[in-house]
Amino acid sequence: MSLGSYAEGESSGELIFAGNATLKLAADVNSARSYVFNGGATAAIDTDVHTLEQGGVFSGSGTLTKTGTGTLTLTGTNTNTYSGLTTVNTGELNLNRSIGTLAVSGNLTIGDGTGGANADVVKLQASGQILSTAAVLINGSSGQLDLNGNAQVIGSLADTGTLTANGSSVALGTAGALTVGDATASTTFSGVISGTNGTLTKQGGGTLVLAGANTYTGTTVVNGGKLTIASSGTLNSASAVSIGAGEFNYDSTTALVQGISFSGTGGTLSGTGTIGTVGNTVTVASGNTHAPGGVGAGGI
Repeated sequence: MSLGSYAEGESSGELIFAGNATLKLAADVNSARSYVFNGGATAAIDTDVHTLEQGGVFSGSGTLTKTGTGTLTLTGTNTNTYSGLTTVNTGELNLNRSIGTLAVSGNLTIGDGTGGANADVVKLQASGQILSTAAVLINGSSGQLDLNGNAQVIGSLADTGTLTANGSSVALGTAGALTVGDATASTTFSGVISGTNGTLTKQGGGTLVLAGANTYTGTTVVNGGKLTIASSGTLNSASAVSIGAGEFNYDSTTALVQGISFSGTGGTLSGTGTIGTVGNTVTVASGNTHAPGGVGAGGI
């Protein structure tokens, strides 16, 4: 099915996907049409090199795949309710519904492993666009989640495939805030989280393992579950660590030289890595736990 322009008055009403069906753009389109992904439907939107701005509601239990090097932008004030997986295989998916209005209402996979670093992008243009319990999976060589300075809560964060230089990334932007853990999954993210004056927060149950060389500045917050910095992982020295509850497990082979603070009770600092330098003092506030995994001068 090819789509040119909705100028003929076809910008409203429903487009129903039943079975495997692809909508392919033949021109730039701005539409308020609603899409229904019937149970078992595998719907694809191929933007080719064009742009589709879509303000209608996506509903149903089928899946949605974005292909084509163009851009699909989900706009408007309507909450999408479809429950199937959203996959961005090529190009860019912009999420620009009203703040707190779901554009992606299920799990999200970004990237197909081709096209090079950041070839496949999901970009937030407002906060709260993705289901807070969504499992977000980023391909290790082509996918990027770009918060663009916005705030987003997700259920879990992981990557897959072969990790390449600059692949599998999360861009917080300036003052962006990513909160992970509204699901209880335990996952590993080996890519890079970047940004300026941003915040990464681990909450809920489960474990998030960061195994990449993260460059974001701002604050790393542990409010629940377990955040592990793997032996291969690093945090920017300008990213302070705050432990409110849960466990911060530092196993990195690179010393953590920034400050660590306890903002509540029930927090745990653990791991085999090195905090600060020899002679530094680590203060564990009342009600919290220091559980070192290594022994030796300069260790935790």
